[in-house]
Amino acid sequence: QATVLALFLLPDNLRRLTPAFLDMQPGSRIVANYFGIDGWQPDFEEEMKSDCEPWCVIKLYIVPARIAGKWRMEQGDLELTQRFQVVFGTYSVNGVKTDITNARMDGNRIRFGIGGVQYTGRVQGNRMEGERAGALTGRWGAVRQ
Repeated sequence: QATVLALFLLPDNLRRLTPAFLDMQPGSRIVANYFGIDGWQPDFEEEMKSDCEPWCVIKLYIVPARIAGKWRMEQGDLELTQRFQVVFGTYSVNGVKTDITNARMDGNRIRFGIGGVQYTGRVQGNRMEGERAGALTGRWGAVRQ
């Protein structure tokens, strides 16, 4: 039930705990000292300037909502895959697929692009909703299939 973890663990321990980290509430924060979590790029990294070498690197990870899968939007379908906070996928309308761009999770906040439209919003369970900007504006929503 913790939403903040401050850790100084060896890589093997971090690797074993990664599934538990991903089960934490989206938006939870994990602060690791020196060693990172394999395959997961930190959301923020800072190196302290002092005499603490080599343990001066602090890494912040923000637990992303799990969004991999198929989602139904008003006009088409999103099919998403996820590697921690980085999201990949396609948007399909009548069998024509377009790759989504610049997709990323920050806790339960999502952002991605489709063509000339930028989508931002929040994920809550099996629903996503938010705002569009660019070539198309207004509200948008999606439901997990």
